[in-house]
Amino acid sequence: GVPRSVPVRDFVTGPRQTALARGEVVRGIFTPWSTRRHRVAAYKVGRRRDDCQALVTAAFVVRLAEEDDTVREAAFGFGGVGATPTLARGAAAAVLGLTWAQRDTYRAGRRALAADLSQLERIRLGDVPYRHTVAGSLLLKFWLDTAPAGEIPADERGTGRPFAPEPKRGWQHFEVPPLQPPPAQASVLPIEDLPRGGCGGRCASGAGGGCGGCGAKRGEDGRGSDDLYRGTARARARQAGRVVPHASAFAHVAGSAAFTGDLPIPVGGVYGAYVMAKSAYARIESIDATAALGLPGVVGFVSAADVPGINLLGCLRADEEVFASQEVHYYGQPVGMVLARSHRAAVEASHVVDVVLTPLDPVVLSLDDAIAAGSYFEGWDREIRRGDPDGVLDAGAGDAAGGRGEVPYHRPEAPDLVVVAGEMRTGAQEHFYLETNTCLVEHDGDKWVVRAATQNPSKMQDAVAGVLGVPLNEVESRVMRIGGGFGGKQDRPQFHAAAAAVAARVLGVAVRVTLDRPVDMQLSGMRHPYLGRYRVAARRDGTIEAVTLDLYTDGGHSLDLTPAQLDRGMWSAENCYRIPHFRVTGRCCRTNKVSNTAFRGFGVPACVAVLETAVEHIARALGRDPAQVRERNLYRRGDPTPTGFRLPDCNVRRCWEQVLREADYGARRRAVDTFNGASRYRKRGLCVMPCRSSTFFEADYMDTAGALVHVYRDGTVVLSHAGVEMGQGIHTKMALVAAETLGVPYELVRVRETDTTSVPNTHPTAASSGTDLNGWAVINACRRIRERLEPVFHEMPHAEWTAVVGSAYHRKIKLSEAGHYAAPDFVYDYATKKGRTSFYFVWCALVAEVELDVLTGESQVRYVRFVQDAGRSLNAAIDIGQLEGAFVQGMGLVTMEHPIWASDGHLRTRNVSTYKIPSLADAPGEFHVALLEGVPNHYGGALKQKSLGEIGVQGAFAVHLALRDALLAHRQDEFMRGKLEPGSGELSNDEFFQMNSPATVPYLKSFCIDSDAHE
Repeated sequence: GVPRSVPVRDFVTGPRQTALARGEVVRGIFTPWSTRRHRVAAYKVGRRRDDCQALVTAAFVVRLAEEDDTVREAAFGFGGVGATPTLARGAAAAVLGLTWAQRDTYRAGRRALAADLSQLERIRLGDVPYRHTVAGSLLLKFWLDTAPAGEIPADERGTGRPFAPEPKRGWQHFEVPPLQPPPAQASVLPIEDLPRGGCGGRCASGAGGGCGGCGAKRGEDGRGSDDLYRGTARARARQAGRVVPHASAFAHVAGSAAFTGDLPIPVGGVYGAYVMAKSAYARIESIDATAALGLPGVVGFVSAADVPGINLLGCLRADEEVFASQEVHYYGQPVGMVLARSHRAAVEASHVVDVVLTPLDPVVLSLDDAIAAGSYFEGWDREIRRGDPDGVLDAGAGDAAGGRGEVPYHRPEAPDLVVVAGEMRTGAQEHFYLETNTCLVEHDGDKWVVRAATQNPSKMQDAVAGVLGVPLNEVESRVMRIGGGFGGKQDRPQFHAAAAAVAARVLGVAVRVTLDRPVDMQLSGMRHPYLGRYRVAARRDGTIEAVTLDLYTDGGHSLDLTPAQLDRGMWSAENCYRIPHFRVTGRCCRTNKVSNTAFRGFGVPACVAVLETAVEHIARALGRDPAQVRERNLYRRGDPTPTGFRLPDCNVRRCWEQVLREADYGARRRAVDTFNGASRYRKRGLCVMPCRSSTFFEADYMDTAGALVHVYRDGTVVLSHAGVEMGQGIHTKMALVAAETLGVPYELVRVRETDTTSVPNTHPTAASSGTDLNGWAVINACRRIRERLEPVFHEMPHAEWTAVVGSAYHRKIKLSEAGHYAAPDFVYDYATKKGRTSFYFVWCALVAEVELDVLTGESQVRYVRFVQDAGRSLNAAIDIGQLEGAFVQGMGLVTMEHPIWASDGHLRTRNVSTYKIPSLADAPGEFHVALLEGVPNHYGGALKQKSLGEIGVQGAFAVHLALRDALLAHRQDEFMRGKLEPGSGELSNDEFFQMNSPATVPYLKSFCIDSDAHE
């Protein structure tokens, strides 16, 4: 064809439409040369730093006269403010003939720009007021970037430029075991370091020399037994604590690590795709798959009518159907499944199935809707109380007498308390694992085999057995590894495995179900949103006397794990503070959305966010640095929690003092204040915050695990255990535990896939329990093998491990063992609401510093420093990686990830273009982590370690609080400039405003004072 040129202003003709004719391609883009009198700049504002569709884009050019700074030509272009890219002709015309160096020129352009934008076709992208406001802010940035420096106030210079990408840096500090123990050491481990039972050997002695507290027998818990390694002349290095790479690291990098979706489908196998309801609440009138069955490659359709067993599954109770049979309760709920020879054919055919629905009322889509309608899961309300918080708060004054235990409340004659009240909301969060939900179900001889991407293999076994109506011994569940879980693959995958099993039984062939990202996001559930209302009373010296928290959590349409995550959140709701008078209540709301489910942190991040917001509020009301209030109220060892459990260990003050010292908090605070005083449009914020995380499950029967260990005659070791490898490194840690306990190098140990035949009756890898529960099971198995080898070691004191094992083999000594571990009884009493809520606590403290661009609402995390209590880490590299990853995931929760539902109930943000998680560019510029030294865990940790997989998520709320600090600095600055008037409808500089989570770019901008827009 003949080449043609199109002016760029005419190239885009409509939403997602261009001037390209059929068959045409873009050959090139010609950009005119600029001269020294041109001023040119372009800007982009997005929800994250890179790889993100822009909220607003802008490009500006002005040409100045040769003899002075008079504007001779101007063009201002914008994207994201209208249905198509827009030239603001009125704004460009308004600056012509004016002197560019004068601020009034920018103001004239901005006034005209407002008129230009008001005439644009309304867009459906959302955040319209924000987009229009930021368009004016970008014009200001352009002026700040290009006007003569002498005409720009000193505190505004250089603030027009966007955040520049900077190299990331940081360090990690941790202890490592010595490469070789002292030559005179006769045993591999000191006697006090031998593996003990989960009680740490501190339970009362039971019958037969066993452990009365945890039930461990003599020889299992290490108390009263001989050192298994004494008599081994050749000393060796410790294996636990070695910093070895993740066992699958190289396979991941090379792309050779196999996942469930990589398994070849058996010959004749088919693919399934859900038929999803297009209503949030409706009655099913009919389902007609005739048209779909006539399409090429389609071989079948199944629905609730085809389920031979039970169609109801669940977690705490069975209240959710595999296929909706009579009613649908959320938009996208599966009503059937199309089966085809290819995944694409199945997906395309699923859209052709005719589902007739009759809408029902009421449709409840938010926490506010649920509270207004009284839509709750009945029987699951919660309350924990200590002291008389309502009495203290209602009186508005009070005094406390007594020691560090239960403190009575007295009313003094002179009031001394300051009382504040407020509200905090936290949003949902998508798990966004790299591997979406997938499973493969086939009938293999006399059994059903389920291969699913799940954290909970036994749950898949139960679900498939239930829908098929067969016993558990006819179902085998296998998991090799999964590509991320974060709680989202704990229980929700059971529905996909069950649906595939029904289809496999009906068709008699293997069935694979793999969810595309949009479907996965609609069906997998999210983190529970929360509404928290608080009241706080504190003395003027910063001592907190009373707190009440009233929490509401959005469970979605079915119960799932909603009460369990509420329990865990309420048990941690006071975070790290001793509060004499404390009450927290919780209610589980039912809405017409997909059931929300487990997510890393399991209710704790939301509850901590509400509490820390309350602490921030009372500190501001007292006129104190929030850091002072936090430090004054930190727990100490022996303090009682709101459930009456006295803390046996408490390392939070050590973490706090170390992080303040290493971050040089005082100097950093002064530097932030100095920067803010010299910068109008960039503000920095700072926060130091403690965190506490709990471990193990809320249900006592789940705190157990098993393992199977084989030692082969060449000395190599293979083991299976109940944990699932999802990237967190549990297989690597189990290999280290086995190597340490057997006394062999880590390199001799291999870990096989998790399956319900090798290790039955498993529980999910969740609740920060996987390493400890499975670790103790591995320890118990390896100890028994080592005990049987002791006679051979005594006879062959100088022999290598391989020789000892070979000799044992010829002596017919058993070299295989099944290990089991049951944690000590859970002692929390749900009736009295008293007792122990965690087997041990994980403590940390961190400092976070941010910088906020008040013109756009964009921000960056400049600096983070963690000091983390990790016990005696099994592998510091993996632990620190878990902490850093959890923190960045938490940053997404509190600053970026914002699911949006339409008014009809469908999820609008259901793909990578509309839902954004943090990228590398969003990670902290400086990220330092130190593991606390000399703090072995004596309270249930395998080999005295602690699990760090979740605490980083709640730690990320420090970023949210630092952003609030930056906003306060900005608002105070504008107040002092006279741009913010008390009582004028705007908040004054000293008022505490409600700031919910996530603090997205548009949301942060809504708190900024756009003074130039009104001048």
